[in-house]
Amino acid sequence: MPELPPAAPEPEKAIGARLVPETIDVKGEAVRLARVSQSARLAFERNRLERSLTMRGWAMLAGFVGLLIIPTAIFPQQITTLFSGAASLYAKAGVKVNTRGLEFRTINYKRILNEGVLTLVIEGAIANISDHSQTLPPLRIAIMDKGGQSLFSWTLDVEPGVLAPTSVAGFSSRLASPPGDGALLQVRFARPNEAKPEL
Repeated sequence: MPELPPAAPEPEKAIGARLVPETIDVKGEAVRLARVSQSARLAFERNRLERSLTMRGWAMLAGFVGLLIIPTAIFPQQITTLFSGAASLYAKAGVKVNTRGLEFRTINYKRILNEGVLTLVIEGAIANISDHSQTLPPLRIAIMDKGGQSLFSWTLDVEPGVLAPTSVAGFSSRLASPPGDGALLQVRFARPNEAKPEL
């Protein structure tokens, strides 16, 4: 039987060997890594600053809009007192604003016989809803027909002449022999040109 030739010796295995470049510029590599690190850090800081400025800008805009909207919604009476043109803007928005600071609380009427004469008795109350004293303007009272035409009207001074904040003043007026075809009663604050009663 022929003999097999001896096996070729296996090449030596390099256990845990690493491929290492022959020369490394450690100082240059460290400088390069330091520059890359600094550049990345600067980019990160720049992005963070930009985000911060953007958020601050949006916050300032929201605050500015809030400063305009919130008082306008909460204090319509004071806004219209300061800026009379604002009343029409509120009206367009469907918001009723009392620019006088006075409002009618109650208005009642009845017909009575006073010494055989039919007499219309009108009573009511006016409240000061503002935060300061208000001068009470005269009232305009009108008896109107079914179509809204005034048949008879007169003015009434309300006592006291000045009403303190949150106070209420009552008023009362009588009209003997009111128009027989009167169907509607109107009570409102008199305009400056309505100081004298109609005769």
